[in-house]
Amino acid sequence: MQLVLVPSKKEDIDKYKTINNYIIGVKDFSVNYNFVMDINEIINLSSEYSNKNIFVVINKNIMNDDLQKLEQMMIDINNSNIKGILFYDMAVLSIKKRLNLKIDLVWNQGHMVTNYNTCNYYYDKGVNFAYISNEITLEEMIEIKKNSKIKLFTLLFGYPIMAHSKRKLLTNYSISSNKNILKDSHKIVDKISNKEFIIKEDNIGTSILFGDISNHVLAIDEMLKNDFDYGVIDSNYINSDTILEMINIIDRILLGEDLSSYKERIINLIGDNSSFLYKKTIYKVKRK
Repeated sequence: MQLVLVPSKKEDIDKYKTINNYIIGVKDFSVNYNFVMDINEIINLSSEYSNKNIFVVINKNIMNDDLQKLEQMMIDINNSNIKGILFYDMAVLSIKKRLNLKIDLVWNQGHMVTNYNTCNYYYDKGVNFAYISNEITLEEMIEIKKNSKIKLFTLLFGYPIMAHSKRKLLTNYSISSNKNILKDSHKIVDKISNKEFIIKEDNIGTSILFGDISNHVLAIDEMLKNDFDYGVIDSNYINSDTILEMINIIDRILLGEDLSSYKERIINLIGDNSSFLYKKTIYKVKRK
């Protein structure tokens, strides 16, 4: 398994020296990424760090007004050292095929990446990677890995996104309530579950994140046994010292050290919220 980092700032590329793969948001085209850069800045970064694999994220809903800029941006990416594009909207796949671009694509439709049949469908369409949904079980992830031809990204730890809206929800609430709301990291607590949620707003819309870190590191033994390809570390809202220590621990496990030796420390650092890894999927669509 190779590690992939979603950095919180440019300096992270130098700080976390053992990481060779990075996911960086593109300004005005990325949903739920705190650290974004202009595409020309990322292209320059990919040249500066030519020994690293840099993936960019284009995961907003593409509007007609975006198409010309998107097409030129993909041409520029194709002619650069950038490794690939994490995409949501099918416009990205369509442009790649129409212009015969060679850039790798990562199918990244969040809650939709849940089965191997669709992964294989996109693979046959020229998509080489898929980012597995965080809302399925470890058993289902393993099933996808065993039965698909595509290379898989899966979250190791980070705050998972629950929902996104193009509406400016915090702005609207601020106006209607006459309250000054922080738009970059507003927090609310659900009165029934007593769980915390992170809400952030930018020029694209509003994202809602679950307030507990999803910890899939405790399942890393099974992931390694089943040859999972890429493990993603999302550093947003997590202390940089915690990220550094977690990377050091994961590096040791990848080198063959026993997970059980680090289990208590891992839980102390990022909690034990395994999200949906061991929660049986009750409802499924039946195939005829």
